[in-house]
Amino acid sequence: MTRLLAKAAALLPFLFAAASAAPASSAATRAPLAAPGRRDAASPETLAPAAPQAAREFGPYRVLRKLGSGGMGTVYLAESQSPVRRRVALKTVGEGLFAPSLMRQFAVEQQALALAEHPGIARLYECGADEHGRPWLAMEWVDGEPLLAYCERRELALDERLELFVQLARSVEHLHTRGVLHGDLKPDNVLVTERDGQRRAVLIDLGLARLRGAAFEPANPDDTELVMGTPAFMAPEHFAFGGPQLDERADVFSLGVVLRQLLGRHGAAAGEAGAHWLQAPAPKPVRSESASARLDPRDSKWLRRLRSGLETAVVRATALAREQRTSSAAELARQVEGAISQEKQRAERLANLVRIGLGSALGAGLAAVAGAALVNLA
Repeated sequence: MTRLLAKAAALLPFLFAAASAAPASSAATRAPLAAPGRRDAASPETLAPAAPQAAREFGPYRVLRKLGSGGMGTVYLAESQSPVRRRVALKTVGEGLFAPSLMRQFAVEQQALALAEHPGIARLYECGADEHGRPWLAMEWVDGEPLLAYCERRELALDERLELFVQLARSVEHLHTRGVLHGDLKPDNVLVTERDGQRRAVLIDLGLARLRGAAFEPANPDDTELVMGTPAFMAPEHFAFGGPQLDERADVFSLGVVLRQLLGRHGAAAGEAGAHWLQAPAPKPVRSESASARLDPRDSKWLRRLRSGLETAVVRATALAREQRTSSAAELARQVEGAISQEKQRAERLANLVRIGLGSALGAGLAAVAGAALVNLA
């Protein structure tokens, strides 16, 4: 009990810092935002004085404007002039937050980004520290729109949503093969861009990442016992007594919640496969008549698609017991790809039947006309 009380006390400075942080601006959705630190913050006396506001250059990068801020840091849109001209999302630890545990987590984020080499994950360009010792990292600036907002504004059909989800799942699979757990998968951390006429879901914000493997184990095991994240998307094992025991299936759980939201409120097993401890909020319904028709729960096509495997995929991915959960992001991606493939095959079969039917009808019509002509000639 004494140990638990001590941990709770250690967390108070972090909660205070997070609560007092400036809210993110609406433009912040265009870059990886600083996420709350997941570990215990040090006591107030370990926090360094705030750096002067005049410091607006980080290495070769000049700050253009602030994109957003959170409990752990701030993200700016910045630009370099040499040796190349490039705009980046530049993240730095929040002023005054120099607690050792936060510095270690920032280093984990840097390493996680360095390990990722995938078109669906924001790239790391450079790391450094300013004259006050504050670390910073320059990342790819993803000029996109959050996943759910994009799907709603563009009124995407079900298969179009699923294709974006498969891209996301494959990006998470890449992280897992590199020994990285994302730790904060949610629609706001997935930005959709359009490049060369193709939609691309890009995963951002590895601020709560974990590195797996003996080489990445923290020097102090207690560093990972207090986890911060987005509760609506966090697997139950995040809250286990004695600290989280996480593996790739924790990210799979979060992916399952994202998939449920992409399917709309009717993607949550529709109450047929058992109650869940978690009911994530459904996205704001689209007002367009065409989009509403696509997402109408009374629509027979929509219900058929859910029952064809998508509903089961959500239920398995969000199982409370991780032993019963979908084992990997790759497996979840294959399940969704299978649902897309089945629908395409069904549509092709239907189209073939229609063509055969039309051909038969046309042949019968021509035969009737020819027969009538012969009778007239006779």
